[in-house]
Amino acid sequence: MERDLVERPIGEWLVEWGLITEKQLQVALSDSRTHLLPVGMCLVLREQIDPEVIQSAVIGQSYLRDGTLKTIDASNAMTLVKRKHVSLGVAFNLLGIQPEPLPRNRLGDLLSATGAISSTELKFVLNLAKATGLPLGRILLNHGSITQDLILFSLSLQSRIRSCEIDRNTAIDNLCKYVEDGARNSIMAGIGLHAETLTGCLLVKSGVISEVSIKDALSASSSQGSRLGEVLVGKGIVRQEMMDSTLEVQKLIRSHKFTIPQGLSVLRNVHAAQRREEKRSESSNHGHRTKPLVMSFYRYLKLTRALPEVILRAGSNQDALTRESVQSEMEMTWQELRAVSSLAEPVHPCLPDDVRSLLQRCGFISDEQLVIAQRAAYTYKLVLDQVMSIEQALIEFHRLKIEEAQPRDWTGTFPNLSAI
Repeated sequence: MERDLVERPIGEWLVEWGLITEKQLQVALSDSRTHLLPVGMCLVLREQIDPEVIQSAVIGQSYLRDGTLKTIDASNAMTLVKRKHVSLGVAFNLLGIQPEPLPRNRLGDLLSATGAISSTELKFVLNLAKATGLPLGRILLNHGSITQDLILFSLSLQSRIRSCEIDRNTAIDNLCKYVEDGARNSIMAGIGLHAETLTGCLLVKSGVISEVSIKDALSASSSQGSRLGEVLVGKGIVRQEMMDSTLEVQKLIRSHKFTIPQGLSVLRNVHAAQRREEKRSESSNHGHRTKPLVMSFYRYLKLTRALPEVILRAGSNQDALTRESVQSEMEMTWQELRAVSSLAEPVHPCLPDDVRSLLQRCGFISDEQLVIAQRAAYTYKLVLDQVMSIEQALIEFHRLKIEEAQPRDWTGTFPNLSAI
């Protein structure tokens, strides 16, 4: 297969298919580098493309990379997706396009074939990927399912399969050996909650450092008679703030106040925040300044795909609200919404009457929709409080939705935000 089809990024396909302009792509690429978000999500945040279109484009890109779809068919299908606002599957049916029945080389398929991830967990994370529109690899890392090293090795094999440098069976054999060797040599090979929450395990599984770095630090720690954290901080491998956060998360997990995935998600966010701070510092030193990517709660709701149809149609039929007035009234309401936890009863949302009334006026009619709005407010606040990144919050939102966890009463207040 042509290497261009394998390595060509999604942004270039979006431009070729006429879904965005080259100028919009360059702005999105800048946003992506600055804020550590996927290009597609940056485009959605700037309301330059719909989440559903991005999802169809990513699927089309996957078909092209696997060699099961012709470029002309992909182009025609995406044109229909844009014009008719339909999914890629519907576009295929309308155009009579049938991708070739060749083996797919998706990341989930490769990991499942090696036993690195169970079919049950794969189904769960695939549902999260579909709901959020995020790449599967990011979901797996945020969910704490697989280490970053394994993801990177799997992606390298996937690329080599698609470029015909290696056949699928050989790649799977190599991946199986990598998984088996990793299980034998990994510092995370222990069984039980204590072993899973060792400081080194948490740092590796959250992607802060590699297993090689941890093993070197453990060796130095043993020879010097020092604590692992002291060695990592002393060598400049981990910042003190990161170590403090890791030890705090460790306590919360072991006291059953956090699940392991929740703890890892927090650590990844702390690490991402430190990386953003370093990038801002580098930009300041070079005289460059970047504008923060901020969004209103309305746009966050749009990312969650939780907005009722009446809002997406720019208002309710009864009140004939304009799109701008709906956004404005909802934004004022979010200043009053409060949330500290999403993992408790009651089933029905405990909202103040005025908040409930405005939500219903804006289209959140049923109790189910009100619970979704409350859950979204909770995860949105995690973004505002810099506990999670936007993509981590979206994953958490859909995880709670899939698991049907219910939010508690509101507490605390949202700060005022301006839309980008």
